[in-house]
Amino acid sequence: MKIMIYSDASDAQLFARVESDFRVPVERLTEDDFSPQAIKTNTALLDSKHNLLVIITQRKYACIMDWVLKLRAETDIPILLASDQLNSADEYIIRNAGVDDFHGSTQYDSMLCVKIRSAKRWIERLKQKNVAYNSEWTLNKQALKIVSPSQDARRISHNECKLLDLLLQKKGEVITRSEISQHVFRREWDPTDKSIDMLICKVRGRFRDHSEEQFPAIETVRGVGYMLRAS
Repeated sequence: MKIMIYSDASDAQLFARVESDFRVPVERLTEDDFSPQAIKTNTALLDSKHNLLVIITQRKYACIMDWVLKLRAETDIPILLASDQLNSADEYIIRNAGVDDFHGSTQYDSMLCVKIRSAKRWIERLKQKNVAYNSEWTLNKQALKIVSPSQDARRISHNECKLLDLLLQKKGEVITRSEISQHVFRREWDPTDKSIDMLICKVRGRFRDHSEEQFPAIETVRGVGYMLRAS
């Protein structure tokens, strides 16, 4: 997770304090980072499932609304806004425009710290729900991608994702065809049904040409099912 901060408040120690308090990477943003083109090319801003954007500003309502609308046109990243320039009506409209949480001060005080910590917990829970790991390989269940140690992302189908998720959950354990059929296809397994074998073959094929970053072998346990090798 990364916390991205834009701040025009006079707190020279803000970024160091946030990094120390939360022990995650902190990226400093400038006003130029809120241009539509900059947003489109900033992968951290577009990574809406793993990062948090904190805007601490003394700008007026019109400027803040402009930033929020530009951001929401390109990304769903969680936004925490800290401002002492908005009245209750402004806050209501800004929240409806896409701000996820609001703090009525530009000071990095205990309440803002609590709000960042709460957002961080929410993002980490979402990440745990949508991402599975095997060593340095990452299965992103939300984006339907498997990402190699060198960050080579490969698109996979919904059924391939469900199969890999089950194999990763039970790495080193034998998984029966009946269990796979229930998890992936939501039906009882029929010995004449070759759907599972075809799906396994398809998943193996995705990694066959990447021997330099070989995904752990999916082994056939004859007469029973399959197993993802533990190491």
